[in-house]
Amino acid sequence: MKFQVGTAGELTVDRSLCIGSGQCVLAAADVFDQDDDEGLVEVVVPEIDPVIADDVIQAADGCPSQALRYLAS
Repeated sequence: MKFQVGTAGELTVDRSLCIGSGQCVLAAADVFDQDDDEGLVEVVVPEIDPVIADDVIQAADGCPSQALRYLAS
């Protein structure tokens, strides 16, 4: 799944790589959660506000399985 972060960049989420560590939730709880069944990453907003782009970048950088990837515009 791909999500635009305003004009700041694009976030790609690959749940098949997720190991459920929860680092994304710790970095950006307004954007990420973990599903109840497997504990895998979920994006809980339809659009990612560019104001919190730094949190999203931190979440992507801290993902141990690289399930989150951030590409700046």
